[in-house]
Amino acid sequence: MRHRPGFTLIELVFYLSIAAIMLLSIAGLFGVISEMRLRQQVALTVEEEGRQVLDYILQTIRNANSLNIPLPNNTSPSLSASINGVSNLFDLSNNRLRLTEGVSQPIFLTSGQIVVSNLTFQNLANSSTKDNIRVQFELTYLNATSRSAYDYGKIFIGTAQRR
Repeated sequence: MRHRPGFTLIELVFYLSIAAIMLLSIAGLFGVISEMRLRQQVALTVEEEGRQVLDYILQTIRNANSLNIPLPNNTSPSLSASINGVSNLFDLSNNRLRLTEGVSQPIFLTSGQIVVSNLTFQNLANSSTKDNIRVQFELTYLNATSRSAYDYGKIFIGTAQRR
């Protein structure tokens, strides 16, 4: 009897199962990489917006001619800073940080993807020193789904003294 070239049924099933396992492993690896990339993007978005907003508020405090602030060692959920006669009001609206300059329409300093909470302005100065304001707020990424990759938040804290 002559031996015919080819695969037996058992060999074929074996090779197909190895190929399927390899494909599933590669697909799983791509899923993990995609999830890690998404987590990085979410964290980067929160970090960038938080740093930009904090820097802007602190610079406004430094440049202010006058501040409408709470008494020393007290906190307030909003801050009004006057620069060259124009009032700049920082406060929260619909979980977003907004700025109202003078009588113009308010503008949002944070995007709709970010939720702002626990905004506080604290006067750290004693009665004999210049205004020293501590700014604190928490940013979290808006998780419209239940995916854990969107769960990221950070507390931002900064201090500035009026010049």
